[in-house]
Parts: sequence; structure tokens; C-alpha cells
Amino acid sequence: MSQGSVSNGNQALRPRDVCQQLGIQPYVLKFWEGEFPQLGRRLGAKRLYGAEELKILSEIQRLVEGERLNLGQAREELARAFPSDEAPEPGPAPPPAAAPPSGGESVLNEAKEKIRRLEEQVAALEVQLAEKDAEVESLRHRHQQAAKAAAEVERERDTMAQRVDRLEAAAGRLESHSRQLEEELEAARADNARLDAALASQREAGADQHRRMLDRLRLAHEEIQALGQALDEVYRALTPSSSE
Repeated sequence: MSQGSVSNGNQALRPRDVCQQLGIQPYVLKFWEGEFPQLGRRLGAKRLYGAEELKILSEIQRLVEGERLNLGQAREELARAFPSDEAPEPGPAPPPAAAPPSGGESVLNEAKEKIRRLEEQVAALEVQLAEKDAEVESLRHRHQQAAKAAAEVERERDTMAQRVDRLEAAAGRLESHSRQLEEELEAARADNARLDAALASQREAGADQHRRMLDRLRLAHEEIQALGQALDEVYRALTPSSSE
């Protein structure tokens, strides 16, 4: 890990070392520098971070990524934890110019100023990139949730389709069984009708036979009565009268 030294003698880390230690991207570090004044203004190549800056960055990371606070809430919490009078000193300031620049020095200063403005533009673009990355991540998360919900709906649809297939198969079996029962009922009704007809025929035949038997009994009774009368006459003829 690369290290340097600041004007007060404390060791400090370069931006890439800070990013590696905190596990963040360089544009995130740049974004935090522009949003949290406790880190001080850091431009140009001399962006060094000491122990106090690392404490502040760790606290920002905890508030933003751990606590999920928005920037306004994170600023308020950080202001209470690190008041402005305790904010770390920014990186070493460039040495004052000894004399008005002239010639090549003026061109060099203009180039440095252009570089500074370009760095500011790059920082602004990195902030925008971070915001876009956050939007993309949010959209990706929403897409994943929508895909998950769609997959769940698809599974439920398949389950319902299988259930409908089972119910239709059961309904088909019940319909077939119902037709079979109807056929058996019709056959039973036909058998019952035949039995009723046979029973009625037997009843009619029995009634005829009963009538014939009664007629025979009546004739036999009449014959018996006639025989009885004949016997009485014979008895009277055979028996002598009392006068004789």
C-alpha cells in the first residue's frame, strides 16, 4: 500500500489506497468529498488522507451504506460526530508564489488552472456517473424483483393448469360413471316392468284358477245336496210308515 507524508509529519494514504482499504470505488470517494465538508476541499494530485480523514470516511460509509441514511441525514449525523472546528485540515496547500509569474511560468499556471477546472469537471461527471450507477442498480433490482414475481406467477399458472387437468380428468371419470349408472338404472327399470307384468299375469291367472275352484266347489256342494235329498227319499221309501 502506497503511503506519503503530510506537512504535520503524519502518514497519509493516497485515494486509491483509501478506496482499497474501505472497499469503495474512486468515484464514490470523489462524491463524498463533494458532499461532506468535514473532509475538506481536495483537488489536484495532492489528495492525501490521514487517520482523522479515515475515521470520517469510515463514519460516512457506516451512515450511508450501513444505516442507509440519505445524504441530508448523514450530514447531520456527521456534523454531530465531527463538528466543524474538529474537521481535519485539508491536504497541503500549494506554496505561495514568490513573484508575479511571467513568461513560461504564466503558461504553466494557466495549464495548472485548466487542469484544475478539468479535474472539477471530472469530479462532477464522476458524481453524475455515481448517480446513474445508483439508478441502474435500482432498475436492475426492480427488474430482478419483477422477473422473480413473473416466475412465481408462471409457477402458479402451471400449478393451476395441472390442477385444472386433474379436475377435468376426474370430471370425465364421473361423467362416464354417471352414464354407466343411468344405463344400469334403465335396465333395472325395464327388469322391474317385466316383473310387474309377470306378477300381474300370475295374479290374473291365480284369480281365474280361484274362480274355477269356487265354481267346482259350488257344483260339488250342489251335487252333495242333491245326493242328500235323494238319500232322504230312498230312506223314506225304505222305512215303513208308523201306521203299518
